Amino acid sequence: MTKKFTSRYILGFVLLLAAVLFLLNASKPGSHPVACPSACATEKLSTANKPLRILSLNMFHGHPDFTQFEQRTALLSQEIGRLAPDIVLLQEVPWVSNQNPVAQQFAEQNGFNYVYLRANGNHQLIGFEEGVAIFSQYPLKQISYTELQPVAGLFENRVVLHATVETPHGDIDLFVTHLTSSKASVNAAQVESLLAFVQTEATHPAIIAGDFNAVESSPQMIRLAEIWHDSYRLVYPHEPGPTCCISDLVNAPTTELQERIDYLFLAPTSENVVNVVTVERIFTEPVTAVNGRLWLSDHAGLLATIQFEPTK
Repeated sequence: MTKKFTSRYILGFVLLLAAVLFLLNASKPGSHPVACPSACATEKLSTANKPLRILSLNMFHGHPDFTQFEQRTALLSQEIGRLAPDIVLLQEVPWVSNQNPVAQQFAEQNGFNYVYLRANGNHQLIGFEEGVAIFSQYPLKQISYTELQPVAGLFENRVVLHATVETPHGDIDLFVTHLTSSKASVNAAQVESLLAFVQTEATHPAIIAGDFNAVESSPQMIRLAEIWHDSYRLVYPHEPGPTCCISDLVNAPTTELQERIDYLFLAPTSENVVNVVTVERIFTEPVTAVNGRLWLSDHAGLLATIQFEPTK
């Protein structure tokens, strides 16, 4: 074997190894959440006697086309400010390399504490990533997370992010997640993985929200509804309540939402009862934008007003 051939062999091996390492790291869940858990919220008057307002939404990152990305994120931040929730649980939160993370932008613009965890991509390696985020007017603590199993694919990782929020009503465990849509059996297994994580981490009343990518008639969602309280169904036992999905954010009609795959579950403890005061679907129509009408996301969101009360 000549020195020239050996050098080419070594170079080829190094390039192959570099390519493998790049692929393995180009899209993997984050190991260090980006967070400002307790020092970033705008001070507000105590709301000890008022129910909590919780908003959940898959905000649709739009990669790789990024349809009206900057306009949609700006409008969504404005709408969050107008609705004034106490807690926001977002999925598909993007981070593009030439910008600050959207989670940080939303927190700064609306006076929230926050924590964000990457699920897919890597903004440093490929210029884009997306994940889940928790925003709160109240301090966040005891942050934890896990990758849901099984993994659907090399570039389709799913995570659940948890934090305990210190509210005037007492501590509440928050969970936000986004499950796979690739295969029903994988989705069902991830539901079990999610359930196990919540049962391990939750030591207080819990709120579990996100895009579950499964209709409520599927076995895994029937199972969850038997364990947790489906907030929308508590208020609307018979209404369809579709939350998905808009195919064209610029031209879609207001009637395109067809499936209910986004949920906001409640898990009270034996020491308290939960009272869903109101719950509504939000962002169910396009809003007025610079060049006409624009959907803020391909999903509708949920806004619930919830009261946790001690068991008498």
